[in-house]
Amino acid sequence: MDTEEKKKFKKKAPWDAFVSSEAEATSTSEKTSEQWKTAYKLLKLITILVCFSCLLGCVVVSKGALLFAVSQFSEADIKYCDTGRNQEQRQTVYMPLKAEVAWIWVVFFAYITPEVFTFIGSLRTMLMRSFEIPGILEFLTCLSFEFLHTVGVGILVFIALPAVDSIRGLLLMNAVCILPGILKLFPHQDLKLFGKAIPEIVCRVLTGLSLVMQITALIIWPVLHNDTIDDEWAIPVGLFLTSFGWWEPFVAEKPNFPSSKLWSVKIKMVDGGARAPTYAVIAPIKIGIMFGCMLLMTGYKEPALSDLFTYFDYSFSNSHFLLRDGLLVREIVLTRNLSIKDLKMFYSDYHPAFVLITQIMCSWGAYYFAKFACATGIQRVSYALPLTLATPISLLTLTLMCSDRQDDACAFDNLPKHLFFNCPADTKSMEWMKESGWVWVFWFISQVWLTIHIWFPKNGKLASEEQMFSTPNYNALLMEQSLMLNRRADDGKDSRRFDFKKKHFSTNRTEADVTPQDPRKKKKKKISLVSDQNHDFEEIESSHETTRIYGCATMWHESEEEMEEMLKSIFRIDDDYFNRNLAKNFLQIDDPDYYEWETHIFFDDCMERSSHCKDEFIVNQFVQLLLKTVKSCGEKWYGSRNPPATIEPAQVYITPYGGRLIWHLPGKTKIICHLKDKNKIRHKKRWSQCMYMYYFLGYQLMDNDKLSEQEKEVRAENTYLLALDGDVDFQPDAILKLVDLMKRNPEVGAACGRIHPIGSGYMQWYQMFEYAIGHWLQKATEHMMGCVLCSPGCFSLFRAKAVMDENVMHKYTTVAKQAKHYVQYDQGEDRWLCTLLLQRGWRVEYSAASDSFTACPEGFKEFYNQRRRWMPSTIANIADLLSDYRNVVKNNDDISYFYILYQIMMMIGTILGPGSIFLMLVGAFNVAFKISMFESLMYNFVIILVFILICCFFKADHQVFAAMVLSLVYAMIMMAVLVGLVLQVIEDGPLAPTTLSLAFVAGSFILAGILHPQELACLPMGVIYYITIPSMYLLLMVYSIFNLNNVSWGTREVPKSAADIEAEKEKNLQEATKNVKANKADGLLGFFASMNEKKKGTLEFSCGNICSWMWFTQKDQDDPKREIMMIADKLDKIEKALNLTEQPKPKVEENIVVNAEPVDSISKEVVKPRKPESRGVRFQARDEEHDPYWLEHNEENKKKVPLLLVNTPRPLEPQEKRFWVNFIEEYLKPLDENKEEKKRVQEELKDLKNQMVLSFLILNSIWVIAIFLFQQNKDMIFIKWPWGAKGPVLDWDRSHTSQFSSRVDSIQVEYEYLELEPIGVTFMVFFALVMLIQVIGMILHRILTLSHIVVTTKLWSRHNVTEYVNKHGIDIIKDIAMDKNEDYGAETMEEKIKRQLDRISENPETELRRMSRGTTLRRRGKSIKSDVFKEMGQRHNTFKRKETQRRRPGAAANNASSFRSPVTIQEEDEIGTDSIPVYRTMSKLDPNGLSERTVL
Repeated sequence: MDTEEKKKFKKKAPWDAFVSSEAEATSTSEKTSEQWKTAYKLLKLITILVCFSCLLGCVVVSKGALLFAVSQFSEADIKYCDTGRNQEQRQTVYMPLKAEVAWIWVVFFAYITPEVFTFIGSLRTMLMRSFEIPGILEFLTCLSFEFLHTVGVGILVFIALPAVDSIRGLLLMNAVCILPGILKLFPHQDLKLFGKAIPEIVCRVLTGLSLVMQITALIIWPVLHNDTIDDEWAIPVGLFLTSFGWWEPFVAEKPNFPSSKLWSVKIKMVDGGARAPTYAVIAPIKIGIMFGCMLLMTGYKEPALSDLFTYFDYSFSNSHFLLRDGLLVREIVLTRNLSIKDLKMFYSDYHPAFVLITQIMCSWGAYYFAKFACATGIQRVSYALPLTLATPISLLTLTLMCSDRQDDACAFDNLPKHLFFNCPADTKSMEWMKESGWVWVFWFISQVWLTIHIWFPKNGKLASEEQMFSTPNYNALLMEQSLMLNRRADDGKDSRRFDFKKKHFSTNRTEADVTPQDPRKKKKKKISLVSDQNHDFEEIESSHETTRIYGCATMWHESEEEMEEMLKSIFRIDDDYFNRNLAKNFLQIDDPDYYEWETHIFFDDCMERSSHCKDEFIVNQFVQLLLKTVKSCGEKWYGSRNPPATIEPAQVYITPYGGRLIWHLPGKTKIICHLKDKNKIRHKKRWSQCMYMYYFLGYQLMDNDKLSEQEKEVRAENTYLLALDGDVDFQPDAILKLVDLMKRNPEVGAACGRIHPIGSGYMQWYQMFEYAIGHWLQKATEHMMGCVLCSPGCFSLFRAKAVMDENVMHKYTTVAKQAKHYVQYDQGEDRWLCTLLLQRGWRVEYSAASDSFTACPEGFKEFYNQRRRWMPSTIANIADLLSDYRNVVKNNDDISYFYILYQIMMMIGTILGPGSIFLMLVGAFNVAFKISMFESLMYNFVIILVFILICCFFKADHQVFAAMVLSLVYAMIMMAVLVGLVLQVIEDGPLAPTTLSLAFVAGSFILAGILHPQELACLPMGVIYYITIPSMYLLLMVYSIFNLNNVSWGTREVPKSAADIEAEKEKNLQEATKNVKANKADGLLGFFASMNEKKKGTLEFSCGNICSWMWFTQKDQDDPKREIMMIADKLDKIEKALNLTEQPKPKVEENIVVNAEPVDSISKEVVKPRKPESRGVRFQARDEEHDPYWLEHNEENKKKVPLLLVNTPRPLEPQEKRFWVNFIEEYLKPLDENKEEKKRVQEELKDLKNQMVLSFLILNSIWVIAIFLFQQNKDMIFIKWPWGAKGPVLDWDRSHTSQFSSRVDSIQVEYEYLELEPIGVTFMVFFALVMLIQVIGMILHRILTLSHIVVTTKLWSRHNVTEYVNKHGIDIIKDIAMDKNEDYGAETMEEKIKRQLDRISENPETELRRMSRGTTLRRRGKSIKSDVFKEMGQRHNTFKRKETQRRRPGAAANNASSFRSPVTIQEEDEIGTDSIPVYRTMSKLDPNGLSERTVL
């Protein structure tokens, strides 16, 4: 017990009874999460309302625009509005042939627009992604359905709808569900309403009745109104053929059914990747079919075929109409008994074009909002409801408009006076409804039933378009029916197949996929029927699909505060897992976000030399700090609970790599800390990652004999590694958001969230803005355009299946041999891992909704050293990716040539960035100090040259100090430049290039901040970012390039302990002694040369190995040679004494156990036997495998690490121990120190540095000189800026008169235009283009983030009790756990919750009142009622019955999977049970509703 703990437990005197308390600091993630919970709920409500309104409005307007266009080429009697005449004098409008042409083309263009989108999207998929070529049967089947559908739509819109009025045409659109109704009769119908299942027989009867109702549309109107409807055949034919377009959602996998053959075709389209090549051909064919329908179905009547092309341009620009008083226009025209003087001609301006644009925009908007609503989990309110209401609202609106138009021809003056809908003559009296319109009610009801699946979505979060809709895009002419009938009724999940590209089982496994074939000969596989091998996965238990997450934190030299933040995050996960597990078991909740969790901490370089015994090692101060922090933080976190809980001292295991500590948390998860001794295993972060990858995925998964190959495959898909830093702060919800991305797309190999830097000081302020724009613009754009290039190691989720892929995990263990490998592999290991994933075809994504917080460098030196590592690694990995761009584009579906071009542009900007900043500084000096451009160039050149020379000849510390001083100077200059820019903007005007550039950049940042309201506070930090641009983009780049040969970590460095320093001195002394002896052997000259005292200077630099300079020299106190002369004689005397007197050697047992663990790359430690207590006594070397010094009960360990000695050390299982021994020997054996190899690497690193420095200086020098010379000669080579000219300046032309004459011949007006050099303009356009791409990418990514926030935010809405408990049961369990209304004594939290649920099941009303009096449920308001508690009680009784059955003799083995106690991740299939035999007896009545009771 240390001094602080003793003071804590010491009893105070009465006079010292005063105390000071300090509230526990709230984590940044917790504060941020609580602040935005309410805002997220409000945002979701607003989103629901907006989606509902926009979708409903877009569908209504789209349908109205179609009917409006069709009305213009129908035989309609349209009243004309003439405000100058009496409305009783009827005037009618006749649309001549020239005018009808435009409206026919409007309908055609409206239909083909989504088909064009489909064609472009299919081509994009074929060019950028892998795809499968469909078989002839599959292609012909899809083509046949689409052909019939297109012909039916053509008949419907060009013949059937023009033959009826607009209202009847609107009603007919609800009768296009005939084929879907037929197909729906065959598959099994599983439907629940209000939590109760509807019998299948009832569903089939209702489906049959709905089908009959749909068929009546083919008969009633054509038969009853054959005298008033022209071409009555068009209605039944058009409706029936149109229904062929929506067959896929209603086809199910059912053998021996007529639709079973269509299932194989559907699975190729939906899951097999054949959609793109199929519809790349079908979409143009559909356009051609519709074009043919337009020609054939309109040409045989009016207008003629030639008129469609002759009057195309004229009809859109100058279409006219004819007006006649009193007579029906169509009859007059047909009889041609109309004289010109009786007619009046009028013209309209592009009305058809306006209607077409409106229809296209509204149709696209409806489809977009429909996708958004389905993907974000608001389908019922914002998708199903508006689509269901679309037709009734359209009918009501159209009826009211027609009624008002009949009363007053000028009722809608915002519409053209001569254009309106084709209204029935008896609209106001509703005679049309009484005659035959009533049958529409049955059509509408049948359509609602046949599309009932849209009210019960099954797809997961953030589902893709292919997972939500069957055929791509939409039918713009039948918008409402297209969205309802095209919605998939299944969950959108793919079946499984073997993917040859990734050598894993993936989606849609087929016969052709499993047959051996050469992938080089046939890259795109032909699809046939689904193989029976797909059933191998159907027998896999659902437990293997459970999400398993390994939290893998790497620690080194973290402070206590940083450890506390990470431990709090782990405790939050422990609580979250505990609540989810209890809700899953006690309340029988099927939680889609359920996961199993295990925390692993990998502690690098955790041993330090003992201060008592210099040859032994103990755990270092940081491990000691972790032990104390776990204890203290656990007491604070769990001690305030009711009942309180504690964390027991860690269990200790001795391992081949050092040691292992295991803490069991109260929430049933574990913290496993792996103590890495660098003398036994390689240290540093990359090797820790290799360590846990092979341990979890190699040993626990692939080496598990109890799992089949299919089970291993499924587990690999659902197992994730969460890479963490030892100081990260996050919420459980942040992890779940990353898991959502993984579940949404099985091709995602890694995902990262938004990283927020925390700390204090100006460097943290700078990094706030830097991190912000890096995520806002760069990562968001990479996500949208292709893939994120780097998933930061401080908080990233990796899919096990991706990491296990070829050339990923195994290649990640490669030891750096070349100089560039040291830069690429070890300086930025997270970026290299992502590069390997991208090269293998995996996708890396970014979620802005997943927030984490990590400590950032607060000092200038630490920041520079960190970026000194990051910058070269970033350039090296991107260069590696770009150099292999052909294979990357070929293997990775998400990386295109356009994305590669974008990264090349970014790389060019990075390399030439310092030169551009230098030119900016030249201009800044010119503006700020009013000096010439040449003088400004020279001043900056001298400054940069001095810094370059410092980087060449001085130490890194001196370089950083010089950079800090220059940063301060440049910061003051940048403030002066800011004032100069403002003055220049005022002088040049708002249209000058400087003004526009400044407005564009600042506006982009401000827009990004507004779109990220959570991070709006980062915007003011942009001032610090601005004034440090020269430091961060010029000086830092120079510092990084000139220190490329420095591959040390550079951050979190701590001084060595006194024992280590002493041991290092002793080692150096021994080496120096050997050198002295060697020099003696070389002669007198060599001996005296070695005796020169080593000196060091305060300032020193060298010119290679030629010469060196030192100023202010002084003796090196650490030079061991100074002591050699003093002990040389003593060594000789001792040697002579040993030779004269032969001492008896101590006898050593033959079975001495020597520590044979590998040694570190820096120092090779030799394990020495203990010093014998007396001469002649035998001794034995320490057995590190069973009795390591760091676990010995000695005074040093008792004083420093008493918590480590509480439990008895345990050995590992033999199988696991063998794994670690073999694994370390194969991959992680400490690298032996080889001075020659080390010297070679150092020389290669210097050569690499020299090459990079030379290339860097040459490229930037050429760039600077070229731009500067163009600026100096822009009066000869320039581009005149056309806007913002200065003037006018008046000048009198006196060339033909005397200069003293008072009369002039002419006056000259002069304007002064700004002149830009061509290269500068090119760079400005280049920069603006990159910025524009990033802004667009950011906006699109914000929409995805909005979707993610909406889908994960829960509203306390009430649909039914069952659904309410399923949705909010976990939150209710949390509320019960927080209940502090009574003392629960020594119960555990699990026992408390179980007892509370027992009370709820017995008396829900009483428990609801009791808990509502406290603070537990008060924040829920009135949302929880007694029926919710009753439902919870019933579910808990169900759990108890299952638990009772599980405890029956012999039932444990059969029901092992029915209930799993809250334990950690288990890779073994067997779950041990501690059940005891019991006897049972029957009872007539049980108070808990049980049919049988358990008695002892």
